[in-house]
Amino acid sequence: MQSQGLGTKFLSITILPCWWPMRTNYSCFSALKKIDRQTTVVPIGSAGKPSVIYDLLGGSPPDLLLPRNFIIVEGASEVEFLNRVIERHYGPRPRLHVIPANRDMTAARRSFALVDRAYRHFHESIYTNRLMILIDHQQQREAVDNFTAAYPKLIESGQFRELAKGSMEESYPAPWQRAAQQVQGMSGQQKIVLARQVGEGISQQQFEEEMPEFFATLVRAWELAF
Repeated sequence: MQSQGLGTKFLSITILPCWWPMRTNYSCFSALKKIDRQTTVVPIGSAGKPSVIYDLLGGSPPDLLLPRNFIIVEGASEVEFLNRVIERHYGPRPRLHVIPANRDMTAARRSFALVDRAYRHFHESIYTNRLMILIDHQQQREAVDNFTAAYPKLIESGQFRELAKGSMEESYPAPWQRAAQQVQGMSGQQKIVLARQVGEGISQQQFEEEMPEFFATLVRAWELAF
């Protein structure tokens, strides 16, 4: 078990082994998560297992049993959403590991500096020319412009994607879509809950047609995957 305290808020992850090796319909991993004194046990599907291993190994790419490719996103809500979409609709595709630049599950505010820092962990790795970065539209342009100037190959190879406007919550199809003002009032945990609902309810056609920037990110990640 790994746990980290922060006042009354902490995250605890427990790995439960699979006792039925011949029966593949059983989930071999479960996550015990406690946030704001509320504990939930969540089965972990195949798309989510690398995230658990990544956390337990300290978030260092060289320590991983390597996935086919990575997608760096801004926060935990994007991880929850994309993992569910991949699990439900794209199981046979190459395995992708979606990681949040901001590892604080309760954080609502985002910082592009964390995306920059997350990418630096991969810059000298075998994934440098393969991983994808997907971010919300950034109102503050200086940090983004400096990043793209420092790593122009990410732009040239289509590895860096910024939403044309707004955030993921504004990009959801109805009935889950939220207006910009609503998103500003949401906590990090509220975004995660919504992301889980959308990920479990959105159809493949809705995802591909109404969230094209997210679908294009997955497609490019598969194209560049090992």
